Amino acid sequence: MTVKEFYAAIGGNYDEAVRRFSGEALTVRFLGKFEGAVDFGSLEKSIADENWEAAFAAAHTLKGVSLNMAFARLSACLSELTDMLRTRPPADDPRPLLGRVMDEYRLVVSLIPEVRL
Repeated sequence: MTVKEFYAAIGGNYDEAVRRFSGEALTVRFLGKFEGAVDFGSLEKSIADENWEAAFAAAHTLKGVSLNMAFARLSACLSELTDMLRTRPPADDPRPLLGRVMDEYRLVVSLIPEVRL
């Protein structure tokens, strides 16, 4: 799978990523570091434990990483979750939205190993 095909498959912004990382080679390098650089487990645990401060911090950090990687669809879900978690406790149950976030995350990490220059 090419870098462009990867970004299309995940609902990302190929042009933004390649511009930000000054080409496809560096983009691929950072894609390879994505899974190890983020801790989605802490987000899941914080929400399960109803630790809203930690959940907000985790969601906000993950949103930033996703934005930097130009993962548009994932970062949009994380932005929505971050906004929901600004109110503590959240007005609505964040678990359904967390499910959407996790689905997007799993798609990204499942396709990264297929990316080739």
